[in-house]
Amino acid sequence: MITTQSEEQTVRVSEFRAYAAGMLSARYYALHHDPNDSVYNGPLPDPPKVVAWVLDNLCDECLAAQLFEVGWSSLDPLLRCSSIAEIEKHYEEALSPKHTH
Repeated sequence: MITTQSEEQTVRVSEFRAYAAGMLSARYYALHHDPNDSVYNGPLPDPPKVVAWVLDNLCDECLAAQLFEVGWSSLDPLLRCSSIAEIEKHYEEALSPKHTH
């Protein structure tokens, strides 16, 4: 199979977004649930709405900077939110100013 550079870039972006979704979901559950909570004993749930919001609202560059340059705990103020309204209220103050668009 022959792939173009554009197709390879699309795959890399998709892989990064899936990786970020997994990391952020795991962090979200760690922040919201006790380590012995039943959420960890069942099938993997869909990503929480807060995680989906982060993925939808941070560009790849911003997300990568928060995860790999600033530190993935930099997203904790957003991941601690329990609703979209709450996350929108704290969005600007939660992220490093140089990493928001």
